[in-house]
Amino acid sequence: MSNIKISRYTAPTVEERAAVTADMTARGIEQTVSPFPADTYGGIIEPDDRSWIIFLDTNGKPSHYYPVRDSATGAVGCEPVLL
Repeated sequence: MSNIKISRYTAPTVEERAAVTADMTARGIEQTVSPFPADTYGGIIEPDDRSWIIFLDTNGKPSHYYPVRDSATGAVGCEPVLL
């Protein structure tokens, strides 16, 4: 059994938004979705071993559960279970 971590995303500052948007534009990356997790999710729940992850909506309610993850990179390896 591993510890479970609950984290909240913080909204980026105006300066952070401007810097990321400028960088993406300079690199020719089209912004179709926000690069800031706080615009879509309020936080995450995950174990220390990073074997799964639950995303919380902006109200703190669980919304997406990914039961399969790469423990080294944290990348999800499946479609989400909508909660």
